[in-house]
Amino acid sequence: MRALALKQPGEAAIEVVPEPVRRPVKLVLKVQRVGLCGSDLNSFLGKNPLVTFPRIPGHKAAASFREVIHMLEQKRFPVADYLTEVVPLEAAAEMLRRWSDRTREFPKIIVRVD
Repeated sequence: MRALALKQPGEAAIEVVPEPVRRPVKLVLKVQRVGLCGSDLNSFLGKNPLVTFPRIPGHKAAASFREVIHMLEQKRFPVADYLTEVVPLEAAAEMLRRWSDRTREFPKIIVRVD
């Protein structure tokens, strides 16, 4: 499968990584969206002391939240208040670079991986 990988501070690329392995008493979710937040940006910039490289960011994963999807379909969720940009996985590395240059313009980014 493909993933956005932080290679070193300021460098990100799409890589092929192994599929997750199912284990007893564990779930494997098909991720559809991943949110990039401030800690991901600080990791990309090399400013997060808890992060080592290489690293796959995006700890805000969305699999299948039917109620949220239902709210979106009914236009009951204020999307514009929560999302600045939605990009495909192929554009995620470039989006991180753009975001690092102009953080105030892109505070909320979602990466589509489906």
